[in-house]
Amino acid sequence: MSLMLKINTIILVMMMSIGSMAQNRGMIVLKDSIEINTTIDSLYNWLSKLDENFVKWDSVHHTDFKFLSGGAAVGDKIYFEEIVDGVKYSIKGKITEKVKSDRKFVIAFKTSKGLGHIYFIGEKLENNIRFIHIEKFGVKTPVIGHAINFLLFKVIAKKKANWALILNDMKGDNRRLKRIMESKTLKP
Repeated sequence: MSLMLKINTIILVMMMSIGSMAQNRGMIVLKDSIEINTTIDSLYNWLSKLDENFVKWDSVHHTDFKFLSGGAAVGDKIYFEEIVDGVKYSIKGKITEKVKSDRKFVIAFKTSKGLGHIYFIGEKLENNIRFIHIEKFGVKTPVIGHAINFLLFKVIAKKKANWALILNDMKGDNRRLKRIMESKTLKP
């Protein structure tokens, strides 16, 4: 097969897959939420100390978390590791957002390559807190973003781009977080 034919075949396959990846302008968005009987302050403070709490959150899968630049403020660098179903994720990034009010908080991270975004959101409800965990992957630039996402997630990093596995892990993390926070709330 000639080089031009191979290139044309790759482009054709990429173009055919664009429709299947057209979520949030080409990005893959995974989202889960859970209601937790705790306070905004408790949940925010717990998540602000992931250097202490990340491995406690899931001692089976979460293996490490560090604040690389010494702090937990916007712009500070982080590193974490987790192993899910034999797939190791070693992530470097930075904190991009950290805001809190009496009714809501947002803590957001972006990977150092800019292809992954993680959001922890707490919203005060009448009697508890809704914790929303969102993970976004890919490039959202129209057209070229779809092609890059296809190459990254369908060709280069196919094993790590297992969306069902990642979403299932997020749901498990949310259930464990609920258990941790509610057990803290019940203690005298």
